[in-house]
Amino acid sequence: MDTLIPALKERYDTTVSKIGRDFIIGICNYLDLFSHPEIQKILETQKQLPKQHYHNFLGYYQKLIKKVYEPMKTKPENAEWKFYGFWDLYEEDKGHPFMIAARIFSWKAYFWDRGIYTARLTNLHNRLLILLNNKIILPENQSKSKVGFDVANSVLKIGNDVINIDIRKSGTNQHKVLKYIFEHMDKHADFFKYSDIAEFEFNDKGYLFDPDSHRRYYTACDKINAKVSKKTQGKIADFLEFHSGDKGFVRINPKYL
Repeated sequence: MDTLIPALKERYDTTVSKIGRDFIIGICNYLDLFSHPEIQKILETQKQLPKQHYHNFLGYYQKLIKKVYEPMKTKPENAEWKFYGFWDLYEEDKGHPFMIAARIFSWKAYFWDRGIYTARLTNLHNRLLILLNNKIILPENQSKSKVGFDVANSVLKIGNDVINIDIRKSGTNQHKVLKYIFEHMDKHADFFKYSDIAEFEFNDKGYLFDPDSHRRYYTACDKINAKVSKKTQGKIADFLEFHSGDKGFVRINPKYL
């Protein structure tokens, strides 16, 4: 582990600074590190999560493997063609009208593809660092978690403390945030992006287009903490750790897991 994270960071930084074939090779070099036992454990754990959670981590990994890693390893000329377009051919016959048009097309196609795969690599990298840095394994003789959420009755349980979240059981924002967290959490301390909660729990398709959308989820998390703190007389004031902004996220404080 001491050498894994620095190696991941070094290969990521190198890859995103490259263009053309070096960019593709960089992605492959980065993904080579996924044979490490610690990352293999994380992959196995992620496979147990509900399918809609895949795009957080496993989905990015699978897309890069399928679209970049496997083609480059099996048929490197195809992977090169995908990202290069007609660049090399253009160099052979710069004056031909077809090559001029092909050059323009390949530029657009290349930078579009590169933007997509850079975003996927970045999301995968950031997510992996979170999972590696915040992994908390529960003792084998302990139940899955000291916390739980009764969705039907909207009741949050933290140890021996019981907190009513939504007495109307009508699905308040607080209820929905907790429902999403507990339906997707596993035995590792995990982060949940507001954008994911918005899309899959609230069906909020406009989240990314409204710069103030994050306030809805930040406020819900704040109110949950306030209820927990009040019920426990201040003993638990930091049940949720959460951050604002369009890239905001929330997690259950690991010390309560």
